[in-house]
Amino acid sequence: MATGGSLTRVTLGRAGPDGKLVMKTYRLDKFIKEGDLANNPVVGPDDVVYVDTSKGITINTLGNVLSSALLLNSLRRL
Repeated sequence: MATGGSLTRVTLGRAGPDGKLVMKTYRLDKFIKEGDLANNPVVGPDDVVYVDTSKGITINTLGNVLSSALLLNSLRRL
């Protein structure tokens, strides 16, 4: 399971009438903040949900950078 998902874009994949995959992107942040029901997907049993990863610095990214910096600093002192 990946971490760092974003609510900005969530894409729902569903089989269309012809059996081909139909993709629709939703903005869950608009549903949560503004109550925009058009951006609240109804997920069915055979649907696939894709969640974009966050861009920029996240807590996980910051933790990794700090850990690496501390390790490099420790090695430099040896």
